[in-house]
Amino acid sequence: MPPKRKVTSAVKTSVKQAKTDDDTDEKLTLKKKLSALKKVEDKKTHKVDKNFCVAGDCLPSLLDEATQGFVRRIFSAETFEHAMRALNLDLKKMPLGKLSAKQIANAYEILDELEGVIEGKKKGDVTFLSSRFYTIMPHDFGRTRPPLIDTKEQLASKFDMLNTLSDVALAQAMQKEGVKGNQKKKHWIDEKYSLLDCDLDYLNASDVNRRLVEEYFTETGRDWFEIVHVWRVNRQREGDRFRPYLKTGNHKLLWHGTNVAVVAAILKSGLRIMPHSGGLVGKGIYFASAADKSQDYGWADSDGYRIMFLAEVALGKEHPIFHSDSSIRKAPDGFDSVVAQGKFEPDPKFGKVLQLDGVPVNVLCSKPVQRDIDSWFYYSEYLIYNESQCRLRFVILYRPKK
Repeated sequence: MPPKRKVTSAVKTSVKQAKTDDDTDEKLTLKKKLSALKKVEDKKTHKVDKNFCVAGDCLPSLLDEATQGFVRRIFSAETFEHAMRALNLDLKKMPLGKLSAKQIANAYEILDELEGVIEGKKKGDVTFLSSRFYTIMPHDFGRTRPPLIDTKEQLASKFDMLNTLSDVALAQAMQKEGVKGNQKKKHWIDEKYSLLDCDLDYLNASDVNRRLVEEYFTETGRDWFEIVHVWRVNRQREGDRFRPYLKTGNHKLLWHGTNVAVVAAILKSGLRIMPHSGGLVGKGIYFASAADKSQDYGWADSDGYRIMFLAEVALGKEHPIFHSDSSIRKAPDGFDSVVAQGKFEPDPKFGKVLQLDGVPVNVLCSKPVQRDIDSWFYYSEYLIYNESQCRLRFVILYRPKK
């Protein structure tokens, strides 16, 4: 689902100071993220050879075949390039290896200027600024003239694009760091796996947790998709961050769909509230109780495979809403989360409970049923506005049925 993003002193055009505390925090987050990417880019390791561990120079992989394939997929240049083409980016003018933190930071700044002009807060030439943006981020529209970025919807689309590219750049930076540290002992797949700082425990078909995940997927998802593999996820240090919420009641296991190209970055850094991100329920991390809803955000790779996460979310006291409100930045006082109440929701009477670290987690693994409520939303969406309020638990590789 929709649902990253960093500038050092080396980047000449820094993000301008915002006029509100919310915007200031957002841009500091952007500076921090792009700064981390820039530091890696400044290292001497530039080109990543996916076969840098030459046969005979390293140990066999310690990973099972399914996990090897998964790691290969989420770090594949083909995966990243496919995502960039889907965003109408021109890979001839901007090849994957040339994508940089400075470039992304400069593009963010242009969009910041456009945002001010579109909202009427400052004067500016939309045509000129749009042209500058397309110069920094070359697009391929065929023979069609690049469209002006002159509406809030177009602006949001370009911010989403930069958020995706920021994660692609992070994955590239991770691999550059890995090349330098490899002592020709680990297999190259294991080396990439270690970059994630995350344990992926493959669940076979007989595993009770896998059966529960498959039931949840089947009951609440589209019937033309099928699960291929499931892994239990344990991100290093995420458990410590989540610990304060163990005593918060109302934990649910919820879906989060995403682009295959950003999965490596999510496993590395967790789910994040992105700069300039937003949606019908404001700026937070979006989850769903129906896999069908999250599948809307599951961008496939070039082979047609898709990836979704299941996260344990400490919802606490839920604040219900029935109409969209993109201005929300936090749960109201006295509440821990916001729930856009959908007309259709899995019936909790037929749900199950999964014990995770001694905490009961509700799993709404039943067919969505229509509820007698007046709501703008078709399926329910669950929003948190604090990144530490969720913990990744499972990652699912799925595809259309053959």
